[in-house]
Amino acid sequence: MLSKTVCFLILMLSGINLSAQKHYSVSSPDGNVCLEVTVGKKVTYTLSHGGEVLVDESEIAIETDHGCMGDSFRVRKAVKKTVNETYETPFYKRSHENSFYNELMLVGRDGYDLVLRAYNEGAAFRYESRLGADLTVLSETMDLNLPSDFEAWIPYVKKVGDFNVQFFNTFENVYAHTPVSEWREGQLAFLPVMFQSQGGKKFCVTESDLEHYPGMYLLGDGSSRLKSVFAPYPKTLRQGSHDPSVTVGGHNQVVTERENFIAKCRSGETFPWRVFATASSDEELLDNNLVYKLARPTVDADFSWVKPGKVAWDWWNDNNITGVDFTAGINNETYRYYIDFAAANGISYVVLDDGWYDRMAGDAFAVVPEIDLPGLISYAESRGVGLMLWVGYYVFQKDMEKVISHYAAMGIKGFKLDAIGRDDQLMNEFYYRSAQIALDNHVILDFHGGAKPSGLNRTYPNVLNFEGVHGLEQLKNPNYSCDLVTYDVTFPFIRSICGPVDYTQGAMRNGTQKSYRSVWSEPMSQGTRCRQLAEYVVFESPLCMLCDTPTNYIKEKECTAFISSVPTVWAETKIIDGKAGEYETIARQSRDGDWYVGSLASWEGRDAVLDLSFLGEGTYDAEIFQDGVNAKRNASDYRHHTRSVTSSDRLELTVAPGGGYVIRFHRKADDAAAQQKIINRYGLELVKGDGGYSLLDEKKIRKYDIFDIDNAPADMFVPYTRSRSFFKDEDFDNCETIVAVFKKYPGYELKIAFDLPKDYKGKAYPWIMWIHGGGWHIGDFNGHRLQSRFMAGNGIAGVRISYSLLTQGAVFQDTWQDIQDAFSFIREHAAEYGLDPDRFGFAGHSAGGHLATYAAMRIPGAKLLISMNGIYDLVHTVPEHVPSSRHNTYFNLPSTESRAECSPVTFVHEGAPYCLLTYTGGDTLVERAQVETFTRALDRCHVKYDLIYKEYYCHNGFNDTDLFEPWAMKMLVTAQQYLGR
Repeated sequence: MLSKTVCFLILMLSGINLSAQKHYSVSSPDGNVCLEVTVGKKVTYTLSHGGEVLVDESEIAIETDHGCMGDSFRVRKAVKKTVNETYETPFYKRSHENSFYNELMLVGRDGYDLVLRAYNEGAAFRYESRLGADLTVLSETMDLNLPSDFEAWIPYVKKVGDFNVQFFNTFENVYAHTPVSEWREGQLAFLPVMFQSQGGKKFCVTESDLEHYPGMYLLGDGSSRLKSVFAPYPKTLRQGSHDPSVTVGGHNQVVTERENFIAKCRSGETFPWRVFATASSDEELLDNNLVYKLARPTVDADFSWVKPGKVAWDWWNDNNITGVDFTAGINNETYRYYIDFAAANGISYVVLDDGWYDRMAGDAFAVVPEIDLPGLISYAESRGVGLMLWVGYYVFQKDMEKVISHYAAMGIKGFKLDAIGRDDQLMNEFYYRSAQIALDNHVILDFHGGAKPSGLNRTYPNVLNFEGVHGLEQLKNPNYSCDLVTYDVTFPFIRSICGPVDYTQGAMRNGTQKSYRSVWSEPMSQGTRCRQLAEYVVFESPLCMLCDTPTNYIKEKECTAFISSVPTVWAETKIIDGKAGEYETIARQSRDGDWYVGSLASWEGRDAVLDLSFLGEGTYDAEIFQDGVNAKRNASDYRHHTRSVTSSDRLELTVAPGGGYVIRFHRKADDAAAQQKIINRYGLELVKGDGGYSLLDEKKIRKYDIFDIDNAPADMFVPYTRSRSFFKDEDFDNCETIVAVFKKYPGYELKIAFDLPKDYKGKAYPWIMWIHGGGWHIGDFNGHRLQSRFMAGNGIAGVRISYSLLTQGAVFQDTWQDIQDAFSFIREHAAEYGLDPDRFGFAGHSAGGHLATYAAMRIPGAKLLISMNGIYDLVHTVPEHVPSSRHNTYFNLPSTESRAECSPVTFVHEGAPYCLLTYTGGDTLVERAQVETFTRALDRCHVKYDLIYKEYYCHNGFNDTDLFEPWAMKMLVTAQQYLGR
């Protein structure tokens, strides 16, 4: 029997222990989220939201070879701070992100601290080591004690067996929606996992800033308690696959033996954030950005070279190309076909997937003989398309730096890394190491076959995408079945919290719940065509695949044109509505101001009402793709139409079972308001004309311009002061003009004007073909008379041509033939007019810049291009001053192939002539993206050029303003330099 003294001591010690416990808490700025820790013999945490407990007292500890963080934690001081910061996010779902949180740091006496943060959208905590020594982490305790039997959405590891078997997985599965108490015995779940409280609140558990540490799994025990599980540190590894019998030729690296610890950590290590994303309503989870906000900030480097965009992909459609005269497969002809398709549709990349190297050789440099990789890279660059390489993890990691640098030097733009299959410490370190090497070599990365992202895309923005999602590829395999429609309206609330998804959407074969079937070589989607289109808006993917075969996309030109036009990064994201497992609707604003709305529904379908109050002021053209009336029977049935709307409107849309809709909103110009604003602010008279505005000054002198009325600075109108005093009479005394007819059509003829130096006879002068603008529908060879005659008087002959216009019934091919015929006429009569047939260039402005550039890129021997505010790319951008009826007639723009064939940027090549380019920032006839796209193509092909940019000047700024004099001299000097005298 214990003595009274001993009993008294036990009671005293118990009292001391109880009194030694201390409570600390931090709340979100709005007061809703509260994270509380209790520090005593153990450290426990409690999470509540709006007064409701979501996680009851649960232990957190990290056991190391230097002791246990969390055991008898001695707090020296508690430091609180509030942070409210905004930073740029270049390749994300908005252009800027705001982090607003309260932080509590518990500074310990034993070489480690505990940091707690509370945001309006959730909470997070982590331990931080200050020990002056490296650590070996033996284990971590991160319990999750739920107050009651919450509902859970659980992504189980697919493999069944002991933990070592389960740790090797693809991190993709549908969600088991069950009470926590029904957790499958012994089965791990990867993160994130979502829970719903008794009060209806939802929260997801995940992690951020995961580098020198393994990823966390959750495991249930049949109660409302969950515990964390971590993959031990790999000890021995070999080549392998998810098929245990595969060794040689496997794409994976398999762990065959593990250590008795989970991580090796350096001195001063900060451990991963344990993240709780909370929400009062489901739709709040669709825009929860805690993982991104908690990640390590972007490394100090130049990322301006990174190009997000679409990718034409070969694997999902099994290279099933028809209507061609070659055997489709892993060969040059097939990939040139993909490259041509990408170029014709403004798709940034083509990826060469599994098969381009010999997997049995175990070497990423063992390119199969059917592939001429340098030749394909050169061909793709000539078409303005970048090539990416799919690489299995095993061969990639063997000599990662050499693989990246070798192929980057050849011209490869990025890598799609697959067969990763683990998230132990070595693998998570691989993500960061490969991102840095890729940055050093200016290539982008897409991690496929790996775990969910945990903030790496913030730290290294050249990492554009991650899988860790149960994507469309699952529908190919006849041996596997899943309900992807339900998954599609579930994972954006859960997995997408972590970041982008390499879901690989875009199927043009579509099945209803009854008609869908798995076919390897002719796969289809579950759900409707409009669902596939909407996924390009709903799912966040800065690097976004087009999974289907070019053959199908060419047949479905309307859908393909829309897919190609949807941005992959955004200026803003707003959530309209959503309910996990039923539907979601997301609005995103492009960086050029257009709004896109995408919506998906479950197999139940729905009658939706879309409130347009998120739009700004003004009237918008709404381009709508919605399920057709028969989409419930034929999933490919859709309706495409347009209508005018304002922010006060509400659209009623019926969504078919497994369906969706997608809408693009483009703001119309408000002519009346614009006119009044200019008159009031600047005292000018603004007259609306065909395709633009005419500005009249106080002397009623016409100053033609089109500009952004709402954002026009006063400085923009300063240049309208120049008179045409630059030209002197003697400029034209030194030249002679001869007019000839070079081509006749019924009812009209095409003329050519030779502006020649006085002494042209018997000489051989260099010359420039001047091609006039006018939107391809107005104008004649007098369009550049002053410039041409000025230069002729200074030794550079000018040849001004007319061409067939839209108003004369022409299409682009007619005009292009006219230019070629004019060129042949000039060459044939070169001796007669004193021209050197081999020293020539092309020049033009606006539409003339488009035609001049097209000629310079396609006619061999050109030595100079002068293009002023030209149009170079009709695939991505249709010039706004050309009415849609004119698009359709002249360029046949609904055909993406025709658009590419009419685009000068398509034909940029090494050896193209030097380019002298202008662009004026006050020009809204031609978007800045035109010259940016063109100069990127010139850079890729190493073509020399100069771009002269003036901020506030108008579309005609280099012709009608005080810029003309220096510009004329620049043209003359440049022409003399590249054409000679």
